[in-house]
Amino acid sequence: MDKLLPIFIALIPTVGVLWGARIASRDFQLRRELETARQFGAMVLIAHGRPTDGRDVGVTEQVAYIHLLGALGRRHKWLKPAARAALEDFSKWDAHDSASKIHRQIAAAGLAALKDLNAPARWWQSN
Repeated sequence: MDKLLPIFIALIPTVGVLWGARIASRDFQLRRELETARQFGAMVLIAHGRPTDGRDVGVTEQVAYIHLLGALGRRHKWLKPAARAALEDFSKWDAHDSASKIHRQIAAAGLAALKDLNAPARWWQSN
């Protein structure tokens, strides 16, 4: 038993370092997910035409952000339900007969992004 004591003593800091690395890695992952969620929310606002900085948003920019929402939903499985909900809402913007051309463009982009979001992942898109 006396011969094993130095090994046990050496293992204690090793286990501590490994445990600390695991906690730090998880903390980094949570911070990254939080930032991704914050960016996703900002992108939804821009796609909706109401950016946080109050500037005017063109239709082309809104359509681009709608497609980016779909791409984020495909990339991050945990964001997929939120992306689906936002895209379903955008796809219904032309539901009224009085919908403008802009609303029809946004609805078409939302529908296209929603179809792409629901499509099975291609082999090069798997994580």
